[in-house]
Amino acid sequence: VRSYLTTYRKEILGISEYVLRGLRLPYNEQQKVKRAYRTKLSKQQKANEPVKHIDQIIKAAVLLTKSKNWKELAVGLTLLSGRRITEILKTATFEDVGEKKAVLFGGQLKAKGERGTYIIPLLGITPKQAVKALKKLRKMLDTTDMTMVQVSEKCSYHCRTIAKDNFSKYVGTDGTFKCTNHDLRAIYATYCTENLKNKSQSPNSYLSMLLGHSEEDLTVANSYQKFYLV
Repeated sequence: VRSYLTTYRKEILGISEYVLRGLRLPYNEQQKVKRAYRTKLSKQQKANEPVKHIDQIIKAAVLLTKSKNWKELAVGLTLLSGRRITEILKTATFEDVGEKKAVLFGGQLKAKGERGTYIIPLLGITPKQAVKALKKLRKMLDTTDMTMVQVSEKCSYHCRTIAKDNFSKYVGTDGTFKCTNHDLRAIYATYCTENLKNKSQSPNSYLSMLLGHSEEDLTVANSYQKFYLV
């Protein structure tokens, strides 16, 4: 509920202060949400889920980027670039700037003073392939005139099944885990942390840099520390 209210507030920003106030959760409800979030993170970090066969996961995502189905293409790019599904569907830009396995990314959502553009590593595809795949997606699905609420409700929602059907089998130990698009971003973050992070840098600092969060906000990275590779 809180995330939807935030999205709607951004859509009507500048239109009516009274309406904006009506879309804010009462203070006591905000505190309940925060406590529930902290409890969830605490449990999550005490029992991270294993991710098996990361090479197969990356190969599966690469195959999805070659699909003629926009939903499969979007989900594949989400895992290989680590960007949010709504960014991939609407706001993301990729630029090949000569890096061997990285692109310049723009179009960050949920920005609170974060960088406008920054270099992000890619998994399994070259910069040229990433740029081409994103252009292909834009031709297959035009979200130019859609609001972020519409993208979330009409497009992002339909990508959930693709993520669940293609990647759930690689996560967990008992076959009951249901993989989401947020989990794909977390799997990407886990891979990069274990394979690309400088040893002298803390995981939270690296994740904040990798995912485009504010340098001062290292706690957001906690929500992405939910897996480990086996």
